[in-house]
Amino acid sequence: MKLDTLKNLQFFSPRLTIKINHLTKDDTRRVKNLLNNKLGAASLVIAIGLSILSVAVFLILQLESGWKQIEVYGLSSFIADVGCFVMSITTIVLRMIAFRNKNEKTALLLSRLSIDFLYVAIAILMFCSFYADAEKGFLSKSPTISVGIIVIAFLLIVQPVFSLDAYILNISNIAVMIFLAIYTKIQFKIESFIYYILIVVSFVLMSRLVVSILFYAEVQKYIQESISNSLLNTAMYDELTHCKNRYALKKFLEDKVPTWRAEKTRLLIIMFDIDNFKEYNDYFSHQVGDGCLTDIARAVRRVFPSPGLEFYRYGGEEFLLFFELEDGQDAKLILEQLRLSTTELDIKVPPVSSFDYLTISVGGYLLTTDSEFDFDAALNEADANLYKAKANGKNICYLNNNKIPRTM
Repeated sequence: MKLDTLKNLQFFSPRLTIKINHLTKDDTRRVKNLLNNKLGAASLVIAIGLSILSVAVFLILQLESGWKQIEVYGLSSFIADVGCFVMSITTIVLRMIAFRNKNEKTALLLSRLSIDFLYVAIAILMFCSFYADAEKGFLSKSPTISVGIIVIAFLLIVQPVFSLDAYILNISNIAVMIFLAIYTKIQFKIESFIYYILIVVSFVLMSRLVVSILFYAEVQKYIQESISNSLLNTAMYDELTHCKNRYALKKFLEDKVPTWRAEKTRLLIIMFDIDNFKEYNDYFSHQVGDGCLTDIARAVRRVFPSPGLEFYRYGGEEFLLFFELEDGQDAKLILEQLRLSTTELDIKVPPVSSFDYLTISVGGYLLTTDSEFDFDAALNEADANLYKAKANGKNICYLNNNKIPRTM
């Protein structure tokens, strides 16, 4: 079969959609979660409408029958209204709890359950309502077959709750339903039941089609977002060190500077530079130098493992960091920890070097931002402190024009 044909078929098959687009298990899980979130939100609206509908039908039938719905319209009619109402209310409750729950996994589980209960509510309403039309004539002629049909039809209707792709189950159940339709027509001459069978089968096929279409659409959207994120990462991150780049810094400052001005943040700006890096590069080769940059960036992340660390490669071997400090946090300690992160790597240096191992010089500027905060001026201060560290022996830290004593 040609690839184009397969791509057309994937529109109707979630499993084929996964295969054609080479989705991993994690990708598939994320897509299903996204789909469940959207369907969960839709289930709330539908459930509210179903609950109102079931109450309205229940009251109308009770009034028309003189509060004798079961006697006049049959037990199935009563079960359709009450069952649909109970399942709809359950859907609403689950969805509201999911909406308020802060745990992502629990919220997704509740969202999925709300969809399942809504599906069962629709199944009960449809199945029992149609069955009520044939109840008296059908039950009286063959109670055993009637019970079998109830079980098979209901399993067929609620099957999508348990599986995304179950074509064998669908086909086998539909085949059984068609067989029963033919059997009841020949054996019991019940014409209305044939139309009921067609409704059930149509419902199943349409539900599978809708799920497949939604899944296909969500997969395509997920793939496009993944491509966009990949391009964004390429544009925002330095490929070698995986630090953010100057473009990312520009975007970051556009968002943060107004906040810093408004919130009077205790802000620490740090610039550090690898000492004698050109000498190191020339002696060992640029490939080794690249590995050195990567190792130092990785070491900094180990010391400051926060996922929100603002860490930028500002130039060739020059890096920039930001810290929003809480009261009591020691800025001097942060600078010294940063310096030690490189010395502890024990990276060997050329024999002519004045140090035994590769080091960095660190310049920091600590301030409390206000409405007049100027980032460029603050960055110049941090850069000036870095220059002092380089000019006064290297492998040291300067903070606000003051040298920080080495701890090692």
